[in-house]
Amino acid sequence: MKTKLSVMLIALMLPFSMAVADEPLSAGTRVFNGYDIYSTTIVKEGAVWKQWFAGWMTAADLPWDRMFYSFSTDSGSTWSNPQLAFTIEKVQVNDPTVLKLWDSLNSRYYYLMYYTYYPSGFGDPTNYIATSVSLDGITWTHNGVLIGPDNGIDTDGAWSPAAYSADSTGNKVYLYFHNNHPDGRIFRTTLTDGGLNFDKTSTISVTSPGGLRANPDVSRSANGKWWMFYNGSSVTSDNKGNFNTCKMYSDDGENWQESGHNPIQQFDTMTTTTPFVLWTGDSTYQLWYGFGTPSFMDFSVYRQNYKLQTEPVLNVVASSEALKVMEASKAIDQDPNTFWSSVGYVGSPVHNEWIYLDLGLVKNVSGIVLTPRVVAGSPMCFPVDFKFQSSADGKVWNNIAGQSCTNYMCDSSNQKFVFATNVATRYIRFYATKLSADSFGNFYFQLAEMGLTYHTTSIENRSGLTDGFSLFQNYPNPFSRSTSIRYDLAIESKVSLKVYDLFGKEVVALVNKVQAPGVYTVEWNGANCDGEVIAGGYYICKLLVDGKGVAKRMMFVK
Repeated sequence: MKTKLSVMLIALMLPFSMAVADEPLSAGTRVFNGYDIYSTTIVKEGAVWKQWFAGWMTAADLPWDRMFYSFSTDSGSTWSNPQLAFTIEKVQVNDPTVLKLWDSLNSRYYYLMYYTYYPSGFGDPTNYIATSVSLDGITWTHNGVLIGPDNGIDTDGAWSPAAYSADSTGNKVYLYFHNNHPDGRIFRTTLTDGGLNFDKTSTISVTSPGGLRANPDVSRSANGKWWMFYNGSSVTSDNKGNFNTCKMYSDDGENWQESGHNPIQQFDTMTTTTPFVLWTGDSTYQLWYGFGTPSFMDFSVYRQNYKLQTEPVLNVVASSEALKVMEASKAIDQDPNTFWSSVGYVGSPVHNEWIYLDLGLVKNVSGIVLTPRVVAGSPMCFPVDFKFQSSADGKVWNNIAGQSCTNYMCDSSNQKFVFATNVATRYIRFYATKLSADSFGNFYFQLAEMGLTYHTTSIENRSGLTDGFSLFQNYPNPFSRSTSIRYDLAIESKVSLKVYDLFGKEVVALVNKVQAPGVYTVEWNGANCDGEVIAGGYYICKLLVDGKGVAKRMMFVK
């Protein structure tokens, strides 16, 4: 008789990986303890989280990988005992990805699962992608193979799918997968008709050959950026063959760029496989993964909380520098205490000095945020006359419409400029034509930090169900004088934006009205509804849009 396992959260803590890029907010915690389980996917439905994972819970499950189901009612802290979702005789089924879609014909939701289908029991060495459907997520009907060896690119099969739906009906589903070639490339194909129509001509390669890339998971963070977490080959000096966890990012889901912080996880004697990411904030996420020995037969499902690190700008170039310690790189080091400075001039403020960012590829830029050099609480040497420019090649520059400033008064620690329309560019330049003086009367252009904001839209979750609004983390945070709170609306909505203390008491109401679709920014100076400056500490900013809410934590420092 098969033994039932109790898998309510087992608190086994792991050491952090050897090389850490994103900041770990917790150690790895084992959620399910299995004989060999290493792939998982989760769909959140309000207070209920549903999870499917594959493998062998016990040795009695051998030799065929099975699909299991579990649920949580406390935001993933504890989970029900896993139950068998389905198994297919003589076929390994693993690497699930699940979409919750709307069946408009029958007016009901259903679940669509894509997974690796490996019929090794029939002597077939090919990896396929198959589908199954379910009304409750527990009882599944196998639809058959969707993608086989002729995947549209090569004849190396298709493995480990990751699905993202552009709408709630699955009319357009982006399916990412890797092949079985030693190059280990990742591809994307576009599925139509409820995510079940595969046209091989839609398959494109999103990674180049060279270096193993496998087991992709694709998601979107709150700012609209696409992220792909995947397994890369070991980069340990002795090449033990264990996987590590890496990531790529994209503005459109098609053109991907490797993160400058890889790998996210790497261990000498253990391995991580088949990552799955749940975003918990603008820059925080849960990483779910299989963890065990490289030889398998000892794998369990783990999760770990991370804070996303800002991707480094590939290059920054300035017209001049006063000293080596004031070079252009100081303007993108995320340290407001360091700064870039041009050379100094005596007698006249009229000089051309500039600094530009090379983004590595064309991105949709919606604005620019500048942090002046601050001395004794006041901005210093921020230009008086300047403009912003874009370029396709870093040589020929075009002025960005509406972004030319004359006699500009810099009066705070952060200067924000929002473009009237998004600018698609690889290079963006801050070009000054009239400088300001330091305390000795010499004229400079000085800048502590230079950053960009990117085009964002209302984000669908991976099931295609659109929230219709987004609340972004306030900036700066922590703050001492004022902070900007930004949110997006997809449709005309009744909007409430309020600040609460940690005990739930309302501090101030910032917005309470009907607003048209668009991007909104609200400045808050840290005062309550009576105009009094609040006490230092943590506060909650809550956005309600037509009764649906989202919140961010802010910190006020006196």
